[in-house]
Amino acid sequence: MAGAPRAEPANDTAVRPHVEATPTRRVRAVAGAGVGTPDGHPGAAAAPAPPPVSGGGRRRWFRLRHPSLAARMVLLAFVFIAVPAVLVGPFLAAEEAKREALLRAVRTQGAVIAEGLRLALEKSQEADLPTAREALERLAQPEMRLRLLYRPQDQDSVFLIGAQPPLPSDQLDTERLALVAAGVPWTLPESCRGGQPLDLPYVTPGGEQEVLTSLTPFTTQAGCWGLLTSYSLSGLIGEQLARPTWRSQQVLYAAGLYGLAALLALGVIWALWRSLRRFAGQARAVAQGDAEAYHGFKARARIPELEDVALDFDRMVERLRASADAIRHAAEENAHAFKTPLATIAQSLEPLYRTVPVGDQRARRSLDTARAALTRLEALVQAARRVDAAMADLIDPPRRRIDVSVLVSAVAESFDDPEEGVRVTAEVTPGLHVLGGEDLLETVAENIIENAVSFNPAGATVKVSLVREGRDVVFRVEDEGPGVDPAVLPNVFERYVSHRPDPRHGDARPGAGHFGLGLWIVKRNVQAMGGTVTAENRKPRGCRMTVRLPFAK
Repeated sequence: MAGAPRAEPANDTAVRPHVEATPTRRVRAVAGAGVGTPDGHPGAAAAPAPPPVSGGGRRRWFRLRHPSLAARMVLLAFVFIAVPAVLVGPFLAAEEAKREALLRAVRTQGAVIAEGLRLALEKSQEADLPTAREALERLAQPEMRLRLLYRPQDQDSVFLIGAQPPLPSDQLDTERLALVAAGVPWTLPESCRGGQPLDLPYVTPGGEQEVLTSLTPFTTQAGCWGLLTSYSLSGLIGEQLARPTWRSQQVLYAAGLYGLAALLALGVIWALWRSLRRFAGQARAVAQGDAEAYHGFKARARIPELEDVALDFDRMVERLRASADAIRHAAEENAHAFKTPLATIAQSLEPLYRTVPVGDQRARRSLDTARAALTRLEALVQAARRVDAAMADLIDPPRRRIDVSVLVSAVAESFDDPEEGVRVTAEVTPGLHVLGGEDLLETVAENIIENAVSFNPAGATVKVSLVREGRDVVFRVEDEGPGVDPAVLPNVFERYVSHRPDPRHGDARPGAGHFGLGLWIVKRNVQAMGGTVTAENRKPRGCRMTVRLPFAK
């Protein structure tokens, strides 16, 4: 591509009767490539910021005012985790306090029963076992299990006298051995001198689980007695003593439901986020013109409620593409339709030129006027076609990875024509890429360079540069023209703004042959690719135009 002249497409070629051969560069066929000031130089102004382009730039996923869906999901997960974390400390403390209070209550109750037994046994001078068992049965409380231990005076042996609920006589010895194995009787001598609270798990010979809560001693003339209290784990009090509340079935069920609710809530947000990310991928594929990556929004909708939205997106994409194609086809057909009658008029003028006498100046002027009007009409037809093509590109802009270094080098080289008296030099950083369309980028480079060349005086130089600055690829064109008229600054990139004489054709009328569309098309193309274009004065003279486009990795 570099250095090779590019022939203008057939549909771009207008009939030019009795006009010197134009260069083959396509840019020079673009009507009104420059926007002029009254003295014939482009003005300086900044183009408005382009609308956001899908896939361009980095988005802040967390914002205080309008947080993203991902931020909401993280916040919701934090809340679901924080609530149990905040409550677990007070909950465990309350659980421990409740258990201690319950233990104190049952131990106090055991002490009261032990005191009742002591009073009943003091009436007997000896260890009256039937009296003890009778008193034990009379003083028993619901759910509480009692075992009465006895150590005679001056002996170390401990005996199991009775139990409540009662145990068969043949099981008393087995129960005693189980208590011996648990170590409880061995504490009785020490307990007779003080008392000992218990909090021990215990399994009866029958396999039932209990929790031993206290061993309350009392003495009589017959010896030392100990009342052992316990609760079955199948009862309410035993369960509360042996199992923390957080391990109860009700709490475990509630925790399971809480976790399930958390998973469902996060799952809904995750599914929605994933669907939106798939939609974003399809939107990027549409914006970049990647037919392989685009499969339709409906195919990416995993949530039934989003299917209607996806269908609307698919219809919108189809309508936009159809509209863009219709505009392009209409532009081509209109230009083609005008081409034949314009060529016929041009051919009809040729015999008139040969038949009109040389001395008939009036007739000659009429023919020259007709020829100039025909030339302007041809340019107008091409300008209208360019405008339609630019509008179609705005509707459906191509987004491919383009080596802009190669493109700018080729365009700059094609304008470096010493015979026209203006040199074009280029300093291009190799390997720079942007996302866009080759035609869009080529039109931008050609229009800006042609605009600078057309305003440069003979012997001057137009400097073209392409560098990378941060995340942008920056394309600059600097000329040595007369400068900028401040009156044109606000409208330099607006449509139909053109004011320049055309001395090469002897036409000094403002805007002759130019329609103020070149820089307007530049601005539209740059915006379609997510960039900006500006123009400013140089000192002591000249103009600088700068195009910034996002760098494509």
